[in-house]
Amino acid sequence: MSLLACSQFGLDSRTGFLPIQVPLARLPVTFDKWENALQRAMIILKRPGDSDDPPPTSEEKEQSLQWRESLQRMEVISIDSLKSDLRAAQRAHHVLAFLVQFYIQSLPPRAETDTGPIRIPSSLAIPFVDVSRHLDIAPILTYADCVLWNFYLEDSSKPLTLDNIRIRDLFTKDYQEEHFFLTSARIEIRGFEAIQLMGDAIAMTRKGQDTGTTVNETCLQDTLARLAVVIDDLNKILWSVKDACGYQFFYWVFRPWIRGTDQGYGSPRWFYEGVDGKGIEFQCSGPSAGQAALMHAFDGKSSHHTFIVLEN
Repeated sequence: MSLLACSQFGLDSRTGFLPIQVPLARLPVTFDKWENALQRAMIILKRPGDSDDPPPTSEEKEQSLQWRESLQRMEVISIDSLKSDLRAAQRAHHVLAFLVQFYIQSLPPRAETDTGPIRIPSSLAIPFVDVSRHLDIAPILTYADCVLWNFYLEDSSKPLTLDNIRIRDLFTKDYQEEHFFLTSARIEIRGFEAIQLMGDAIAMTRKGQDTGTTVNETCLQDTLARLAVVIDDLNKILWSVKDACGYQFFYWVFRPWIRGTDQGYGSPRWFYEGVDGKGIEFQCSGPSAGQAALMHAFDGKSSHHTFIVLEN
């Protein structure tokens, strides 16, 4: 398995694409204002600002407004001290991504005549873009923010397993949302063995090609049989998402919180105030399991593997 490990791409021989160390639970005290704002948002923001089933109450609207105003008044905090600590930089991106989503999605409905961009205050925008550039990742909520950098061990004395993992931060505080993210996390945990097995199968066929010898068919068949078992397990994990995450909850309660800018014709861009002095506009999609490196590894290795097996 070590042959496939590559720290440059966040790939470890024990945890796959999940970090080998559990993500930080909190940033250093210098960034308490961000962390406190996130904890406050997860308590008071019960539904998106444009929700109509039911719409926010007057009290919820007032609390939401006060929370956003506190972010607008917040000073810009530099992330330079985090750039030498990968886990801290990842936590910063996670926290800022959640804050930006809470900020934008808690806004009241826009007037039809309002065609300008949605403005993200510089207190969030400047450090968010800065840490995004440092990590070479988009300045928006990503799959990594929701899953890879957002888990902890239910029992810290035990290793990472399918049953010993929880999701730390949630938009809705509902277990259905946690189960949705846990499904992806469990696929990451179980799926790395498939990457190993595909690599082994490719190595066997390449060795035969390079040396002009016959591939050990028994060994290859055994490897592919084990791969089939893992893929079957992954299918079961994927379909289990329906066991504890209803489609109505997903579409009408949870998904509105993670929307990006790609919401159809006329969807406004997001303007990140103060970035590079004048501010900058982005139009980015929200998080998707399609961003998972594991899925792309399956695509790449499986197609190459199929070609080699058929050729031989």
